[in-house]
Amino acid sequence: YTVAGRSFFSPNLGAPGPLGGGTEYWRGFYQSLRPTQMGLSLNIDVSSRAFYEPVRVTEFISKHFKLNFTRQLSDQDRLKIKKALRGL
Repeated sequence: YTVAGRSFFSPNLGAPGPLGGGTEYWRGFYQSLRPTQMGLSLNIDVSSRAFYEPVRVTEFISKHFKLNFTRQLSDQDRLKIKKALRGL
């Protein structure tokens, strides 16, 4: 499972769906404990979240920035790529 906040996601919980732009959605579930008059109650609900499609970094860069790796990258291209890959 992939954890995001209080939710757990997996591509095995249902077929991932394409969202475009190199992203897809995964289904998952959310869980929390809630106080009630009878004690604690376990709340479970379904959720969905966008994830990047699993691809090689070079494929991701080629697809999203339309760059050709036969030439040297400019400083501007490197900064764009660094920003896009941050947090992945």
